[in-house]
Amino acid sequence: MITIGTISGGFMWNIIADSVKMTGTMRSYNNQVREKALRELEQCIRASCDCVGAAYTFENSPAVNPLVNHMSTSRLLEEIATDLLGSEKVKIMEQPHTASEDFSNYLYQVPGTFMWLGCCSGESTGYPLHHPCFNMDESALKNGVAIHLAIADRFLNTEVEL
Repeated sequence: MITIGTISGGFMWNIIADSVKMTGTMRSYNNQVREKALRELEQCIRASCDCVGAAYTFENSPAVNPLVNHMSTSRLLEEIATDLLGSEKVKIMEQPHTASEDFSNYLYQVPGTFMWLGCCSGESTGYPLHHPCFNMDESALKNGVAIHLAIADRFLNTEVEL
């Protein structure tokens, strides 16, 4: 998935800009797909610039790894969350999500699972993360703390196989 976050250039609506800068993100489910997509994106940019005699600079800043949960820790999290909150409050995502999280780099080193903590309780708290009107229902934080404490307790007091 490619997202263009900013486009800036020019200073008048009727004058061709001498330069334009675009920034954005590219997210994928694995690094090989991302690398291929980056190569193809640069090829598109090159071809577009070649058509009009323009020059370009393509910069790719290192990104976080794709976020890939481990099955064993995901099952453990589901079990603990279901025990604490009830199955009606635990939702397993059916489709992958292209979340861009620093946590994904940890998952490349040790087994783990990224969890979305549902914090929407109505219209005023229904905006997604990074939306200018985002307003979480802070009462959800107690569920997040309870789940984290239960996971720590399980690891400290039982044999957990990862």
